[in-house]
Amino acid sequence: MEDALWSDCIPSDILGLISSRLVAAEYFVFRAVCKKWRYTSVTPPHCPAQPEKSPCLITLRGDTGIVDFFHPVYNVMTTTSIPIPKLMDSRIRSSKANWLLISHGNHNMFFFNPISNDIIELPDLQEEYENICVWTFSCPPDSSSSACFVVGFDYLVFYEYTFSIC
Repeated sequence: MEDALWSDCIPSDILGLISSRLVAAEYFVFRAVCKKWRYTSVTPPHCPAQPEKSPCLITLRGDTGIVDFFHPVYNVMTTTSIPIPKLMDSRIRSSKANWLLISHGNHNMFFFNPISNDIIELPDLQEEYENICVWTFSCPPDSSSSACFVVGFDYLVFYEYTFSIC
């Protein structure tokens, strides 16, 4: 019995319970631990019932106003079924905690939550801000703990930067 590995002593039902809680990448690492774990009938990972609530990559189809969600853990792509007219010809500038900062043209910015479809309008930008290339925000706009700041960054020549706060 001295040649037995610690991993050989774990019952198959326990291995099944462990594997049922893993996501795709963890599942493959789990199966690579040893031969017993590789060949044991274990429960493969499953995609959650509402994958849009898990971390994902978001793509905005600016020409149609349709939002795509890609879930890299589960290799699943979901798409909003109804185009959102406000998103047409728009561009995602930044994201944080289910909120996207989106620009529409050079002067119009707004927040959009792709889960709830909530939109929070921002004041129109002045012409002096229209050439700022990078925009982000400090916290989700629905956060009650602090005020949300929208910040723009622009690079000028000779390592000079400009910052703008809305």
